[in-house]
Amino acid sequence: MWDVPRKRYVSERVHFETPERPDSVIKLSKNYGLNDAQITLLVKKLPRLLLYNPDTLLPKLAFFGSLGFSGTDLANALFHNPMILTRSLEKCILPCFDMIKSIVVEDKSCYFL
Repeated sequence: MWDVPRKRYVSERVHFETPERPDSVIKLSKNYGLNDAQITLLVKKLPRLLLYNPDTLLPKLAFFGSLGFSGTDLANALFHNPMILTRSLEKCILPCFDMIKSIVVEDKSCYFL
């Protein structure tokens, strides 16, 4: 898992009662190919990510996975726009992606917008 300096950095910015939710978010991120360094960078940009409900993150990560994003590609996309994880999949992410996809030919080029 994470080393002590990483946990200390995050704990100074985010306060949680138990480690269950942060551990679940980290495990879920790893299931989609992110490594410790990538997760650390993402959490530095969006510390409250560790407080998110894994059940609401899962469909978003699954959607990005269905587009072929995993590991480094997924980490880069999320690092450039971590706030996308705060948006509703049905109300925001899917409609925006469909609109962008109608303009852009290659799906993976959409994440830079």
